[in-house]
Amino acid sequence: MMASSFLQIRLFVEGFYDKKFVERILAPRLSERYAVVQIHEYAHTADETLRNHFKSLTRMPDTCFFILADYDMGPCLSAKRQDFRSRFEPLLQSEQILIVRQEIESWYLAGVPIENPFKVPIPNNVETVSEQKFRDMFATWCKRYRTNYAILRDEILEIYDWDLALQRSPSLLYCAKRLEIV
Repeated sequence: MMASSFLQIRLFVEGFYDKKFVERILAPRLSERYAVVQIHEYAHTADETLRNHFKSLTRMPDTCFFILADYDMGPCLSAKRQDFRSRFEPLLQSEQILIVRQEIESWYLAGVPIENPFKVPIPNNVETVSEQKFRDMFATWCKRYRTNYAILRDEILEIYDWDLALQRSPSLLYCAKRLEIV
C-alpha cells in the first residue's frame, strides 16, 4: 500500500499519549499530503468494532489506513505484526502495521534537543526506552518544577526536533518513510 496514491489517511493509535504525539508531530506533515487526516484511539475498542472500521475503510478507494502499536516486550517485530495481522485478517496487511520501539515515550524522547530545558542527556538511540525509563530520566525535573509527566510530554512537543528524532529513532524513521513524510 503506497500512501501517496490516496486522498485520505486514517491512523489508529493505541492510547491518549500516542494520539497526542501523532496529532502534534505526524499530522501536520501528513496534512501536506492528504486532504483528510484522522486519528483514532483503539486501546479500549473491541476487535470486532475495529474489524468493522477496517472493513469500511477497505471499501473507500481514496483512503489508506495504518495501525500504530507499541513494541513493548514482544519476541520480535515480525511477531508483533503477525499478531495484528492474525487478529484482523484479511483486512490488515503487514505494511499497514507500524511499530513504535519500544513505547511511544521513546518517540517523545527522540525529539528532545541536545540542549534542552530539562538538562537531561538523551541517548543517540532511544529504541530501548520504556515508559518507566522515560519517567526515571525526567523524575528530577518533574520534582524540581512540581509538575507531572503529562505536562512534561506537552513541553517536549513544544520544542520537538523532528530531524534529530529521525536520527535517534529508527522506528520513527521507518514509520515516516512508510507514511511518506520524509
